[in-house]
Amino acid sequence: MKAFQAAILLAPDNLAVHFQFGFALRRMGRLDDAEDAAVHALALNSQPAPAVALVASIVRDKGEVERAEQYFRRAIGIDPTDRDIAYDILSAYAARSGIPVLINTSFNVHEEPIINTPGECLTALREGRIDYVATARPESTPGRDAEILVRRSRQYHAPCSRTKI
Repeated sequence: MKAFQAAILLAPDNLAVHFQFGFALRRMGRLDDAEDAAVHALALNSQPAPAVALVASIVRDKGEVERAEQYFRRAIGIDPTDRDIAYDILSAYAARSGIPVLINTSFNVHEEPIINTPGECLTALREGRIDYVATARPESTPGRDAEILVRRSRQYHAPCSRTKI
């Protein structure tokens, strides 16, 4: 901690020092101090998605799930390709709602209508317009369609990697 404090005295406007200090404080369980350091880092530059996500993680650790979601949304808006931030926002949503998944049911395909029935979903799956469909009961779809659902969902399943902030 003394090294961080010395670094802050030497470079008070260094985003990385404040970010790493906040990260270290979070790991020590000093959440209020960690939030102060991370918010200070954001005051220096509000654009780095990892810094915004750090504040979100700290706030979530403090039990302020709705506030954490706001920060996670901001972070994913800055860098929509960051899978870790996407995981974090979905985890925050699951903690608040009790629903551990988010599903896009529209299958938006250019110049195609929104899917309204299981049959339309299977057509989109067969034609390869969507990669996979997850369902709790694929056996409820008669015949060959159930096999397509299971086969395609296994074929395209790719687990998301996750690293802690």
